[in-house]
Amino acid sequence: MKTYTQRVEDIERRWWVVDAAGQPLGRLASRLAQVLRGKHKPTFTPHVNGGDFVIVVNAEQVQLTGRKTEQKRYFRHTGYMGHERFTAVKTVLSKHPERVIEKAVWGMPGSGKWNINGRTLGDYFPRPSLVSHIQQPFTATDTLGAFDVKGNCRGGGVTGQAGAMRLGIARALCLADDRHRKKLREQGLLTRDPRAVERKKPGRAGARKRFQFSKR
Repeated sequence: MKTYTQRVEDIERRWWVVDAAGQPLGRLASRLAQVLRGKHKPTFTPHVNGGDFVIVVNAEQVQLTGRKTEQKRYFRHTGYMGHERFTAVKTVLSKHPERVIEKAVWGMPGSGKWNINGRTLGDYFPRPSLVSHIQQPFTATDTLGAFDVKGNCRGGGVTGQAGAMRLGIARALCLADDRHRKKLREQGLLTRDPRAVERKKPGRAGARKRFQFSKR
């Protein structure tokens, strides 16, 4: 029996209208993520976007369990040093309730699958030291196996690619949940290798350019 692979021309999309009134946010987002990816169809193919379209109504009436209404916050950064911005979830619900659903669906955890240039983690990085090096952000935040990772590595050696993957994963974890930032920063997982890019010095034209002095 051959494995079925869905083609783009065979995709049939449907429209779903979902009422979010009284629905727990996490369970609603989990179900929406499955429909958007097309996992509810027997023709599901991981590398093909065969999901359906979803319209969510009454987003402002979604249910937040526990103390999430008082404790949950969203993080963003303006790009300037020290300009961190936190927005309470109740503020977002009152102004833009659809963004609460969008962020919850976007941040749904996965099953721990790795896809590095179409290959598994152990296949692309055969050395166990590189595998543990890449998984350090997950180990530091106790999220190993909670997210699916898909990366494209080009250029450089396997050691440099492993360092780039580790930095990318650490930054992605901060975007998924800003509470991970403190743990990752304490272990130095949010900084690049200083040998690759040197910090520019104030008053100098380039990173390594020295001032020229007269030899007299």
